[in-house]
Amino acid sequence: MKSLRVKTGLIFSLIACGILVILMRSDKPAFPNPMQDHFAEPIMALEFVRTRNDLDTILNYQTHTGTASTAARINFLRKVLQWDFPFMVSYGVLLFLLVHFNFFPGLIRNLLFTLVVIIVFSDVLENIFSLKLLDAYVTGMDLDAEIAWQYRFVLMKWILLFMVVFVLVRRSFTRLKLVGRIIGWVYGIMVIAFLIKPSYIVNNKINMAELCGNVTFLLIIILSILVLTSKHQNKLSSTVNAGP
Repeated sequence: MKSLRVKTGLIFSLIACGILVILMRSDKPAFPNPMQDHFAEPIMALEFVRTRNDLDTILNYQTHTGTASTAARINFLRKVLQWDFPFMVSYGVLLFLLVHFNFFPGLIRNLLFTLVVIIVFSDVLENIFSLKLLDAYVTGMDLDAEIAWQYRFVLMKWILLFMVVFVLVRRSFTRLKLVGRIIGWVYGIMVIAFLIKPSYIVNNKINMAELCGNVTFLLIIILSILVLTSKHQNKLSSTVNAGP
């Protein structure tokens, strides 16, 4: 019965995340492609803004037709940040359920639960400072404080999220045997590269932070599918405890 409740919660959380992503991406105006440090998504580019020039690159881009204004881009980013609040709740619940289902020992489980809470809390504070950053940009105020605080919470969120997902991958992907181990270590190497240089550009085309973020949420979906296709929680935990 407990396993059924977890799986039902996962399904509803995944559906909520999917709907919110669609809502966040609707009515998207034209943005430069790529943006600073080769970011492709404007919300990720906003998260990793380091200077006013970075923000100018995102918001003051002039299209050939002149149809997308700076105001339209700011309004779009504000809308995304507002929808991001319920998205945080959805992916936070998703992570809680994944940790719970994987049957970690008590201390590790409680530590992972705590990290999930800190991740969501960091995301909330990051969004608050992102909204303040957009307001300061519109009014022409100094942006240094907002940029600095936003970046602190961005790094805290992503680093802790990568850690939690890496632990989940190493725990759950043993069902996939050699392939699972390879995926786990490749992901670990990507995270280490991000920690060394978040703005690293892969092959002069892809931003490392954005790549790690996309891979992380893809892995969360795969982890959820593994849980949903598992016949019983105890069977998964016994398989995992057997080790490689």
